Amino acid sequence: LQDVIAEDPQCAPAYNNIGAIYFYCQDYQLAVAAYQVALDLQPNYLDAYYNLALAQTKCHLSEEAMITYRALLTLNPEHAGARFQLGCLLMRRHEYKS
Repeated sequence: LQDVIAEDPQCAPAYNNIGAIYFYCQDYQLAVAAYQVALDLQPNYLDAYYNLALAQTKCHLSEEAMITYRALLTLNPEHAGARFQLGCLLMRRHEYKS
């Protein structure tokens, strides 16, 4: 992936995949940074939004994760994973309709 980025520094999927590697290695802060680069390069990159929010949650950045999930849902209101994860965050805060 580093070789891909060296050849094409604008390759958003390479940054998203690097983020996935960091996430797998439980280095969530580096994952957040990589996913953010992917989104900076490709602002409508749905997978990067979702992955970023998951990593933000692991970094205990629940406010940021909720913002990210909502941004993803603005782009794709039917994204099941984002709806579920946002719901989980809201339930932890006891912010749900009865």
